[in-house]
Amino acid sequence: MLSVNRISAVFALISAISATPGLGQAPTPTPDPIAHMIDLNQDGVVDGKDAILFQEAWQVRNIQTPTPSPTATATPLAPCTGPDCLTVDIAGLPEGARPLRFVRVPAGSFNMGSEETENGRQTDEWPVHNVTLSQDFFMSETEITQGQWEGLMGPLPTNLPGGGGGEGHNYPVYFVTWDQAQAFAEALSIVSPDDYRLPSEAEWEYACRGGTQARFFFGDSTGIDCNEFCLDCAAGTLPGNRSDYMWYCWSADMNGFSSGAKEVATLLPNQFGLFDMSGNIWEWCADWYHESYVNAPDDGSAWVSPAGTQRILRGGYRNSFARFCRSADRGNAQPFESSINTGFRLVRIP
Repeated sequence: MLSVNRISAVFALISAISATPGLGQAPTPTPDPIAHMIDLNQDGVVDGKDAILFQEAWQVRNIQTPTPSPTATATPLAPCTGPDCLTVDIAGLPEGARPLRFVRVPAGSFNMGSEETENGRQTDEWPVHNVTLSQDFFMSETEITQGQWEGLMGPLPTNLPGGGGGEGHNYPVYFVTWDQAQAFAEALSIVSPDDYRLPSEAEWEYACRGGTQARFFFGDSTGIDCNEFCLDCAAGTLPGNRSDYMWYCWSADMNGFSSGAKEVATLLPNQFGLFDMSGNIWEWCADWYHESYVNAPDDGSAWVSPAGTQRILRGGYRNSFARFCRSADRGNAQPFESSINTGFRLVRIP
């Protein structure tokens, strides 16, 4: 699979040289990925296969036809009442910041991973295995936001670069290491009557799928007008386009959108009421990364033994190709690493 840092580097290279020329201007030459030493298919060799993949991505990025902006709007923040949602009070929450809300994810079973026939799949998504989550659990309806972090922890993890990553109380917090995400969960547990933690990878994928087994919670999003890169097209099962539900490279600094992370909950949620599960920023999970699912837990628990060197990241981010925002796609990074593309959400311990 492509690591999060490698994906970011590849897309940054494409973005840096992909400004579409105006009418009458000569097109910008396609760069040679071999010269930049990018092993796109992660086979250990930088060769013509990588050049072909880069060329395909380049063509999609620059030849796609204009697509109308998404018509989805932010879901009104209704009072959180009843057994299916809860709001955690953060005393220092800044004015105008979105409260920290959790929604119930019902117990159930699902097939984790991807079949060999799934478009865009990676080799570490195998073998497909059935996982049963025997208890309902609560997951934060959005990524943890900058306002929520400031209200509980004080200063943000690092100085946010002006205009580069998306700034505001209701934007996801980023530049967060796995260890810092753990510290936030521990701090929240202290000020709340309940305990909180990072989701297991199985909990995350189950919640992301929203009760479906399609490539994305909104459908397979395949067809003659779709691809695995930056085109926008029909969602598949749910109404509208994939861009109504997912922040990815189609809406990253193009098609009328600004660069950087996007304000949370401005696109449509999945079937469980969770926002931004596909795209926007990568999200930390509790597990160590393993290169396959051989011997993976089947009860929804985090895979923490044997220990590894990298932790799981899920969901893709705003510059990702569509294929890296699939429900089964996996990312990884060392727990002390942080980037402009990594954040997290939490679950309440049952």
